[in-house]
Amino acid sequence: IQEHRLRDRLAVVAETAVITQQHYGSTITVKRMTSALEAQAEWLDDASLVLQARHGNDTVGAALFFRHGDDLFLRTIGFDRSNVLTRNAFTYFNLAFYEPIARCAPLGIRRIWLGPGSLDTKIRRGARECSLFSAVLPPPGSGVRGR
Repeated sequence: IQEHRLRDRLAVVAETAVITQQHYGSTITVKRMTSALEAQAEWLDDASLVLQARHGNDTVGAALFFRHGDDLFLRTIGFDRSNVLTRNAFTYFNLAFYEPIARCAPLGIRRIWLGPGSLDTKIRRGARECSLFSAVLPPPGSGVRGR
């Protein structure tokens, strides 16, 4: 698993996120996801953390996090469930739990906010349930009025 910034792995994050979201019935396209991620990269790239799981030259999954203070927020995660490498490597667990936790202490991060998906799985691994939301707003002075 390699660590990157969003701007450097924007296409990988978009493609893997769309695969996962479409698996659950979303109609989002790679073009639309890429557009949303481009805005996030423009305004938040310094706070981004992309964990890219690879097997040889193949990407088997990617997770996008943003850091704010001593908190790390999972924004999106994606992988191809049909790929045998993804299942055998426990890609979801490594990207969502084990790798971020391993990186937290050296970075001074105290909490990881994982979002509402797979709630039972997260609770069985020690997470606590609480209200969580996210919004992406343009920074003051950017000249962008929102999308």
